Amino acid sequence: MRKILLTCLLLLFAILMVGTSPAKATILPPGTGPTAPDIVSTAAAFTVVANTGLQSWGTSSFGGHYWEFVDQDPLNVFGANKLDFIFAFSNTGSDPSQSIGRITSSSFSGFQTDVGAFTNTCLPNLVEGVSPCSPQVAVVDPLSVDRSASPGSVVGFNFATGGLGPGTVTDALFIETDATNFGSGTFALINGTSYNLSGFAPVPEPATSALFGAGLLGLVGVAGRRKRTSHDR
Repeated sequence: MRKILLTCLLLLFAILMVGTSPAKATILPPGTGPTAPDIVSTAAAFTVVANTGLQSWGTSSFGGHYWEFVDQDPLNVFGANKLDFIFAFSNTGSDPSQSIGRITSSSFSGFQTDVGAFTNTCLPNLVEGVSPCSPQVAVVDPLSVDRSASPGSVVGFNFATGGLGPGTVTDALFIETDATNFGSGTFALINGTSYNLSGFAPVPEPATSALFGAGLLGLVGVAGRRKRTSHDR
């Protein structure tokens, strides 16, 4: 029964979780300081290509759950079917003094990013274990978003004073990219200390990586020949 319920929720998520291109995208190049996030409503269905499943973090006093999806987005601002990284976090801890003030995701070096939150999706309900997915559970949206200095590996979501307190869950946070491939990534939940968690992140095209590697080997070969020539003289 639980497996059937989860399958139904995932199907609903695939239908209702959407990848609309916002009218005014919040493009974050490396070095962007705190700026208002995109808050985007539903429009068109994604194609889910990977997900973490429901994951736990922390302890009973300060902890919760999270779930990340990697989706091909037909309306991605950087091109049709480029990848979106979409996730939500809950705080189910019992300690009222513990809240999450900031969530970061890595590694986005070399990629363009559009950052914000999708509303009216099933993801917060999935993370909270609430069925059905409509109406949506009460959610918390980020107050601002930012990106670290060049090469811009870290994308951050900042929450208002009080942060993500016990009994709360984020909206479906998204990082829309110009990537077409993905691999392992890392989340950090920050409240003075930091919890580091596994997730997904974009990776370069295999052909691009191979060319880059071949270029490095070529430079090494040239350097080696120059060294030998100098020595022979």
